[in-house]
Amino acid sequence: MTERTIPLAKLETVNDSLAEGIDTAGSRRELFLTKLTFYLAAHHASEDELKKAVEISLKDLGG
Repeated sequence: MTERTIPLAKLETVNDSLAEGIDTAGSRRELFLTKLTFYLAAHHASEDELKKAVEISLKDLGG
């Protein structure tokens, strides 16, 4: 993945923003997360970076 653009100390704020977005989306949270992912992929990630992020996220789900 590319160099981190959000300082580690600010990740809690980012987490709060994501949680607020998910809460606000309510029953449409899956669509919200899909749209968010598409936006981030289109503006900030390469195809390889997105694939790696999917792999990491699935691994982090556990189970």
